Amino acid sequence: MAGESLCIQHKMENTGTRVLDWQSYAHNFFLPGAEDCRGFRLHSSYGKTGDWELLSGDDILKKNGEFLEVAAVPQKAPLYILRTEAHGKGGYQYMLMNPEKKRFVTEEGDFVPEKFKVWISRNCFCPEIFLQAKIEPGETFSWERRYSFSDAHV
Repeated sequence: MAGESLCIQHKMENTGTRVLDWQSYAHNFFLPGAEDCRGFRLHSSYGKTGDWELLSGDDILKKNGEFLEVAAVPQKAPLYILRTEAHGKGGYQYMLMNPEKKRFVTEEGDFVPEKFKVWISRNCFCPEIFLQAKIEPGETFSWERRYSFSDAHV
């Protein structure tokens, strides 16, 4: 698992006559080296967790200044539990960490997200980075998401 990576590049061309106004996000179901996601930590380029809004699940996720930590495993249906608006001018980055096993998953993108949500269940932690874009007729839009997987943070 040390140093493995994946890059997904997207390119959308508007060959029609109307403006395309759309949204895209990826379901990233992660569980690096664990039976459940208890103890996982989420660090993000969105800054301090005090700026993040927990919509539900404040008994599941705990804000810890620089990161969110999974304090308990959800017993009911999975929940969307976090929303934050876009910040910054360049891309984004988050790191999901299993501190017990010292395993990390990092996602980076070359766009400013519209929003950031977390979907969580007993057996997965799913950060969802939303892209909002408009493409005029005849125009093309490209973006990418890069994932890195490692056993020790470098």
